[in-house]
Amino acid sequence: MKTIHHTLTCIALLIAAMTLTCTAARGQQDDTDDEILDEWKMVLINGGGTYGTPGFDSCVVSGSVTYDDNGHITLRNATIRAKEGLYFSFQGSAESMQFVRSATDIYFTLEGENTIEITGQDKESAIFSEYGYMTFDGGNNGNGSLTIRMRNPEAKAIYAPQGASISNCQLTLENGLYANGGIFFDNANVHVTRGGISCGYSYEFRDCVITHPQGERPITMDKKHFDDVIICNPDRSKAEEVRIERRKGTYLNVSKSESHSDWPIDN
Repeated sequence: MKTIHHTLTCIALLIAAMTLTCTAARGQQDDTDDEILDEWKMVLINGGGTYGTPGFDSCVVSGSVTYDDNGHITLRNATIRAKEGLYFSFQGSAESMQFVRSATDIYFTLEGENTIEITGQDKESAIFSEYGYMTFDGGNNGNGSLTIRMRNPEAKAIYAPQGASISNCQLTLENGLYANGGIFFDNANVHVTRGGISCGYSYEFRDCVITHPQGERPITMDKKHFDDVIICNPDRSKAEEVRIERRKGTYLNVSKSESHSDWPIDN
């Protein structure tokens, strides 16, 4: 009987030890998840490598590029020449991704004259991201500019997965501009030479107007991609070349929502 009692006691102690070990492991895992949740960050990548590495730095031909790992990039008279575009990728747990999808902004501060030149033939955009609202800001004096040159005519110059704001700056894009949500132009000069401008919901113009193509209502629904709202030619086809120029005191809001639109979008 003593042998049986001793055996049962050992088994009980072993089970208790295993329970404590599992509890501790779960606690450690929870702590790890919390750390991952708190430490998510955005990584800027181009054809040369991750921001802060020699591979990335070698693509900065002149000027400077600074990035804070949280979506804010500053270009100061910078020329970036790379085989692929600038890609914002998010790192973290599945839980943190839910936060990132709803709260992340990607903010470009443009100081002086900046150029991004994509030398490869890839169809990926010159600037693109998995998530986030994109802002391009030229500062209070409005002198900041960005020129994007690309070899593949089918690629987008800028792909904004949510919406985009283009304020107090000048953009010159060889390829198209697209935002999945709306696009807000504020005191901006924009010239897209091919690929046009399209978005998923609305356009808002403050202190700037569409000067090319000319037409009474140069915005319509895309007949090929029915979810998109495009800047169009007088025949309602998508305009490949688009010009938006600064004009003080002007305002226009055109949206899929008729109650929030200055005039209805025909299709």
